[in-house]
Amino acid sequence: MKKLAFVAALVALIAAAAVAQTDPDIRSLLSSTDAEKRESAARDLAGHVPLQPDVKTALIDLLVKEHNVMVAQPAGFEEGYGEYVGWLTGEVMKIADAEPNRSDVWYALLGTIPGQGNSEYGKWLGTHGDKVLPYLLVYARDRRTDDLDLQNRADVLASLAQIVVYERRPDTAHHLAEADVQRAASVIREGIGDPEFVIRLNAVAALEIMGDPRDLPLVERIALTDAFVAHDGGNSGTETHFPLREFARGAAERMRAKLAAKGAVH
Repeated sequence: MKKLAFVAALVALIAAAAVAQTDPDIRSLLSSTDAEKRESAARDLAGHVPLQPDVKTALIDLLVKEHNVMVAQPAGFEEGYGEYVGWLTGEVMKIADAEPNRSDVWYALLGTIPGQGNSEYGKWLGTHGDKVLPYLLVYARDRRTDDLDLQNRADVLASLAQIVVYERRPDTAHHLAEADVQRAASVIREGIGDPEFVIRLNAVAALEIMGDPRDLPLVERIALTDAFVAHDGGNSGTETHFPLREFARGAAERMRAKLAAKGAVH
């Protein structure tokens, strides 16, 4: 047994030495202008677990770099790039779960994908409200009107809703004071009156996620009164219709059905 243990330790030591020898070359590829080379290097580094502290920092820094690349190239990316960034985001999420008090990890994650509502990422953000709420509130109150900023502001509304849902469930470990939870809910409700269509749309979606019976009248009001008009409806693709009213009508129906099942509305 002792001999086997010695052999196992020796193999591990040799493997570690090999990694140590190749790491400098691999790390240099993280700065490459070629996304495929950056991905290959990142996957190589992430494959050696447990991750060393400097490897964790390198992956976090790389996610920030990829965010900057995406911002600089809004026209699009080569096939597979989105899958790579999604994988890298997942690796950084693991680091955040293990070391939630790292500030760099939240900066990297929320700078890349500030929110994604009902996705697994959006739901995951909801479980870390104490860390992400300050970032999300900054996005939600950003009044710049270029497409990226508007989309970021819209996306975080659903993530705020996930925080509210998580914090109000009786079976979860709560991270926020009720006043903070109410602040998140209030920001979502304010979105109903926003002049931007995409914000109102995402506010309705976020209210549906929260599922609070007090919000049902807000959603029903949007279903009757929202003024946004589109001219791409019907079989012809040119008919006039009110897309947000239609969306809100469906959201209200789903909310009413779920609340009725809980006995919260009649």
